[in-house]
Amino acid sequence: MGALTLTLASLTGACATASEGGSSSKITTTPPTLGPGSTRVRAPAVALPFHRAPIVDVALLPPAAGQRWRVASGDEDGWVRVWADGALVFAAPVHAGGVSAVLASPEGALITAGFDGRVLEWRDSPKDGVPRPARAWGMTHVAARASEAGEGDEAEQAEQKPGPPPEPAPITALAVAGSRMAISDGYHVQVWSRGDTPELLWSRSAKHFVTGLSLSPSGKLVAAAGLSPLALRKGRADHPLAPLEAGGYPSEALELRRFAARDFPGARADFVETWDLTRPRHREIYPGVPIDPDLILEDPSDAHGRGLVVFREVWSGAEGWVTAVDLRSQKRVWKPLVKPWPFITEGEVGADERGLPVGDVLRGPAGELVVVDHHADWSAKPPSTGWLAADRRELGVGYEHAAIGDGQGGLVVAPLSGKAGSWTVPGEERPALLGVAATQPVVVTATLGARTRYRVFELASGLHRLLRVESPAQVLPERADGRPTPAVFPADLVIDDRGEVATSGWTFDDGGLAYGAIRSVAAKTGAATVLHHGSTSDGFHLGLSPDGAELRAWTLGEQLRVWLGGQAATLSHAEGVTPVAGLPLFSRNGAWSATVGRTRRELVNRRASRARHFEGDSRRSGDDLIAALGDGGVLALVQPFGGGELELLFPPAALEGEQAEFQGVEASEEVRRVELPGAATALAWVGGSLVIGFQDGSIGALLEGSEELARAPSPDAEPNPMPVRILHAGAGGRVWSLAALGDGSQGVFVELDERGLTLHRLRDDAFLEIHVADRSASSRHAGSEPQAPRAQDMVALWRPHTSGPPCVVLDGSAAGVWIDPAAEVQRWGPERGAAFFRAFTRGGECGVEARTEPAEPEPAPPPKSEAPPKPEAPPKPEG
Repeated sequence: MGALTLTLASLTGACATASEGGSSSKITTTPPTLGPGSTRVRAPAVALPFHRAPIVDVALLPPAAGQRWRVASGDEDGWVRVWADGALVFAAPVHAGGVSAVLASPEGALITAGFDGRVLEWRDSPKDGVPRPARAWGMTHVAARASEAGEGDEAEQAEQKPGPPPEPAPITALAVAGSRMAISDGYHVQVWSRGDTPELLWSRSAKHFVTGLSLSPSGKLVAAAGLSPLALRKGRADHPLAPLEAGGYPSEALELRRFAARDFPGARADFVETWDLTRPRHREIYPGVPIDPDLILEDPSDAHGRGLVVFREVWSGAEGWVTAVDLRSQKRVWKPLVKPWPFITEGEVGADERGLPVGDVLRGPAGELVVVDHHADWSAKPPSTGWLAADRRELGVGYEHAAIGDGQGGLVVAPLSGKAGSWTVPGEERPALLGVAATQPVVVTATLGARTRYRVFELASGLHRLLRVESPAQVLPERADGRPTPAVFPADLVIDDRGEVATSGWTFDDGGLAYGAIRSVAAKTGAATVLHHGSTSDGFHLGLSPDGAELRAWTLGEQLRVWLGGQAATLSHAEGVTPVAGLPLFSRNGAWSATVGRTRRELVNRRASRARHFEGDSRRSGDDLIAALGDGGVLALVQPFGGGELELLFPPAALEGEQAEFQGVEASEEVRRVELPGAATALAWVGGSLVIGFQDGSIGALLEGSEELARAPSPDAEPNPMPVRILHAGAGGRVWSLAALGDGSQGVFVELDERGLTLHRLRDDAFLEIHVADRSASSRHAGSEPQAPRAQDMVALWRPHTSGPPCVVLDGSAAGVWIDPAAEVQRWGPERGAAFFRAFTRGGECGVEARTEPAEPEPAPPPKSEAPPKPEAPPKPEG
């Protein structure tokens, strides 16, 4: 290891002795109690070999016999995973609500804690050597209601009322030293023994919400990182359990949390207080900037000292520096920082005396302070050397290895000595936008966040590829005045049958103005061309014809924009008639187009060049809507977004002929309304059936042939009280997008919801989940060469029913999907990807490959005794 020194300036801010008083409240929380808890962990039948949420903590564990390294990681969704030499050996949702700590005890045991109020200590199973919970402690508290009555009998009676039963207290922070552990519920700091029946050794109330803890090696000093209400109100730091002050709107609270994550990544505190457990010594430290809650506490070096506390200051998204404060003098002091070789990032040469910004710091095996860089430009262009990790880095060091987990769910492990390569498993790619080709089984997705990834799935071959990777700040060209280019995030996504992609983006620029852009992305090269950009009130909605010849874009308050053959054009179906401004739609067969506005709709027979305008009911309309256009010209819409009534507009007979001219405006048309069983959020035509997605994650359909979809329903038909058939029960996760796969003739459609990408079939309850964690994505950027189609790094789970485990897993991961040995689940390799998707889309049984289409039989050769017939001469042209 090489050493990096850091010079620290004098401390800004004040340090003072804390008062033990606090503000009064109608409902107060008593100090929590720790006792024996449940070790039960429900391991799933199948677990994905990557995290789907930001990693909050990592810990190196002593390797078992024959292993080089083992590491445990925990994420915000509550999952704990254990990896050994690049393979996933255990995974389960251990702590409901989220993990707050993953660490190794001095004796090498894995210890985890979470928002479910449990602390678990793990031991290697003698059967398979995999860690299993060996003992547990549970934290509970009782909410004591303060009496509102005055003095006398009424107050005495109120005090005698029984209080509520104990409830689990979420654990926000945990630290271990020897036989002691410090623990917090956010409001109190306590030190307990680690016995089977823990003993309370010390307890205090915290001044601010506790987000981090540290014990000195001797266990005599304890430090807490606190999050003040001011930091929350200013959007400078955040914690998922920290309470915001009463007042305001929920959207304002979400904005503050978003600002904190963007401007001060990893900052969850702005205050530090320390205690000496052997004497009444208490210190308060005000860093003046947000800080990382991971504290390092050192014991006094001599009889006159009082110890040292170390923390990382987060100045911005690009700057983080280590600070050490002497608890006796309350001044900042110099401490050497050690940077192992895997942490060396390009750009070290020429950096100032402070070095590169620090992404995380911890106490090493020998007591040294080990740091890892924070590469500020990781989202735009990853470094060629150093760690390919994102922001919010969580560092772990031990047993001759180092590990980093990041805010994107990625994990990297490397040896501290030698020059051996590192091992990487990225977090799952979480798509937010969906586009599906009209006649081909090709799907394109886009992600949101610090890096936008456009990915194409070619399901017929079982392959996928990254079409483009970029930072949102790279979408638009640089400004001539030198001001920062606004970061543009994707808002809509469409793809044609050639694989050409169009996307729109939206953001706020540095002046607070809404800003939008429309681009095309080449199918082969991934090169992006800006078609339009400028100030706009909202994001652009896109419509793309299946052949790619016509692109339409619309945003609220503006006219419809049109590109024909890639060139801006003016669209008009009749002289002197302006097209309706609204949501642009195309049918999958390309025969129809529609534009749906707040009060008017336009329906176009593109093959007959005939259009019709219809008046909408403004009393039933909103500014947002969802709509879908069928191959027969039937327009389905729900307005406003999330409404509970479906409107079906059938094209007039005069619009369906081959020859006609523009007919003007119709005040009345064939409209049918259907009551829905819930709030609809997505629509798609799949063949002749209309599929509907709902707020609760469920999916229903009006099936082809039903009375509701018939142009001329039978006059004798009885009203159907439940016209919508539920295809898929909601399991949580709002449905964002629906689209038929290909032309919809096979009854297969694609869903994008809060959980991810899923294929469904109309004929049964079977569905197929698609997950991707691309190991090459972290090293790619906007200037990278196009990625070749690949089967690796994709995992697909075929589930025959809504409930129950998968029957087949298509496993293209390097770490390997974890499958319970007792579960009857087949594992198919990535080379069988084409057969896997073919079996599902053709309605096959789970685990049974669909037979390929038989080849056309070749004509039998003529008998040898007969000469082959001579071809007929072509007719002579006349004249």
